[in-house]
Amino acid sequence: EDSIEETDSIEEVDPRMDYEKGLLSIKSQVKGVLSEDVYEAGARIYRAIPIRKGLDLIRIGVRKLRFEQVKTMFSEYSLLHIPLPQHAHWFADVRIKKLITVHDLTHQSHPNFHTEDNITNCKDGFESLKSNSSTYSITISQSTQADLKMLDKKLAKRSRTIYEAASSNFKMCRDDEESARLRAKYSLPHVPYIVCLSTIEPRKNLPNTIKAFMKYLELNPDSETALFVCGKHGWMSEELLQESSFDKGRVIFTGFIDDEDLPRLYNDALALSYVSFYEGFGLPPLEAMRCGTPVLYGDNSSMPEVIGDGGIPLDPDSVDDIASAMAKIFKDKDFRNDLSQKALKRSNDFSWRKAAEEHLDYYLSLASRT
Repeated sequence: EDSIEETDSIEEVDPRMDYEKGLLSIKSQVKGVLSEDVYEAGARIYRAIPIRKGLDLIRIGVRKLRFEQVKTMFSEYSLLHIPLPQHAHWFADVRIKKLITVHDLTHQSHPNFHTEDNITNCKDGFESLKSNSSTYSITISQSTQADLKMLDKKLAKRSRTIYEAASSNFKMCRDDEESARLRAKYSLPHVPYIVCLSTIEPRKNLPNTIKAFMKYLELNPDSETALFVCGKHGWMSEELLQESSFDKGRVIFTGFIDDEDLPRLYNDALALSYVSFYEGFGLPPLEAMRCGTPVLYGDNSSMPEVIGDGGIPLDPDSVDDIASAMAKIFKDKDFRNDLSQKALKRSNDFSWRKAAEEHLDYYLSLASRT
């Protein structure tokens, strides 16, 4: 039987060089996104809780460890935070309080948006939580909280909503030189544009977005505008692209956009189109709003809750509605500027400092309960 006891250390089970490099890379990326004070607060929490032990546990394979080893590893702690429900069943036998972050429940409400493996992992995770009264949760929106209540009323009663936020790197900034660099880097035409930014997958509703833009062009043939579709290809992306008929000179797929280029991409866009079928929270809209860029968004799930009057709510199934909103953005500068101010104001309601403080408060509250 495989176990930690067969070697003097975990390092002898698996060389850690690449593993450590990966952690350092993640640390560098996190430090680049967060402000210094938030990063330092997070670093103190990181050092105080058993994140590295948890990572080691996962790396060598939780299922290869005996229950006593797992219990011993966490027995000195009061609380274990598991960031995804898909991982909860791995820690079912850990007999301390557990806190699960629930991002959405689309595995149940929209199973067509997921692979079978992900649905199975989600179901297993939530099943391991149902009968455990010492398990608590964080939901990232009131919409997700309502979905959780439908799935498990008892767990929902032991839940608190803590909103996410966009990095302080996203802010309003006009820079013609940077704009020219961005367009040259990604071979983008120098025309006004609406941007889509997401992994290309069914939930993001890109076919209807593209159809709406093509309809706008059909009604406004002299309009020198473009739709930039940015993001890596996800599952079923090839089918989506094959089903969508579009003008490749006006609808441009950029592929993945480097993180350092995203603020410039948002700043130069007239709007972000995010007419998704469902979002547990939706970070790209908030990133765009911090840049003063309004959002065309699906009038469902958490999006009205987060975006509010910082954009235009739309029926994701209505190509006509999306096309009309695009026309308003392209043609009405005063309307667009007013919406931009509202988007910026709304974005100030969210911050990672506030999220970090609320997490810490919840940790202390749960850890002190008997």
